[in-house]
Amino acid sequence: ILFTNPAAAEMLGLASEGALVGRPIDDFADEDTRAALAGQATDDAGGRAPRVRGRLRTAGGGVLDVEIVSSPCVYHDRPAVVVLARDISAQLRYERDLHALALIDELTGLHNRRGFTLFAEQELARARRHGRVPVLVFADLDDLKGINDLHGHASGDAAIRLVATAFKSILREADIVARWSGDEFVALLSDGDQAAARQIDARLASAIESQAQPDLPYTVSVTVGTSTLDPMLALREALERADAELYSRKRYARR
Repeated sequence: ILFTNPAAAEMLGLASEGALVGRPIDDFADEDTRAALAGQATDDAGGRAPRVRGRLRTAGGGVLDVEIVSSPCVYHDRPAVVVLARDISAQLRYERDLHALALIDELTGLHNRRGFTLFAEQELARARRHGRVPVLVFADLDDLKGINDLHGHASGDAAIRLVATAFKSILREADIVARWSGDEFVALLSDGDQAAARQIDARLASAIESQAQPDLPYTVSVTVGTSTLDPMLALREALERADAELYSRKRYARR
């Protein structure tokens, strides 16, 4: 580093720009960022290189997400490179929050339909590669309308959150669970364990009972159905077939 400004020293947690001059920029850049900087410094186009994102280490051991752009220049009659770095940590946090909101159901904290579809597509691709048959589980909260009508929508929301928490508590971290619609939940069990799937109904009912408040003025129960998900089909078609099979079973069970 031949020259820097006070803002760079402040960003990197140094008392003055003098503490930067004479040091290699590698002291403050992680491996990927060093490679990006090297690529920019040797840009053959002779103009400003594209903006890249990287990470810089501060003097105190912290890490900053930055956007970097560089361009060639002449400094004291010698070729040099001007590097501009902008702290984008807040921007990335905002982007991550927006991404999470797009995939997460706000009421329950589970995946929403979009999030489930995204991760289920990935799991289905893995199942094809490894010859696995995932299991799909649908769970409907019984009589949500009755809870809303008799006890108010806040109680209905509480019932939905209870089912979501109970559902998540009985699944493994690798399983994908989502709030599919207002009163409907869906989960994808990645290893195709049919024996475990058949126990979901009883386990979910037990989890709801143990986690419900003892003085709850209404009953929270669910109707559960399971089906294998054909990994050779497109996700939409596989879900439609499984959904039809599940609802056929549930209608038969209610007779």
